[in-house]
Amino acid sequence: LPSGWEIINDRIFDFNSDKTIGLEYQDFKDNQVNSFFSLVDKSTISIEILAKATYLGQFYHPKMLAESMYEDNIYAELKGFSTNVKQ
Repeated sequence: LPSGWEIINDRIFDFNSDKTIGLEYQDFKDNQVNSFFSLVDKSTISIEILAKATYLGQFYHPKMLAESMYEDNIYAELKGFSTNVKQ
C-alpha cells in the first residue's frame, strides 16, 4: 500500500468475517498483505483488503501482483497509480 495508508487487519476486530473464504493463509505486514490460495483451472478468487488514509496528500499506489508459486508463466498484475487523499 502507499505510504500514508494503514492496513486494517479485520481478523483482529471481526472474528466472524467471511472475507477470507478461499484463502489458505494471509500474512499482514505494515505495508502489504500476502495472501496464499489455490486455484483450479479457470477459477477466480476475490480478496478484499481494508485500509484507511492516515495523511492527506498525493501518494503512489504500487502495482499489485499475483503469481504462481511454482510456475513462472502464471501471473497477473495491475499497474501502480497515483492517488490523492483530500479532506
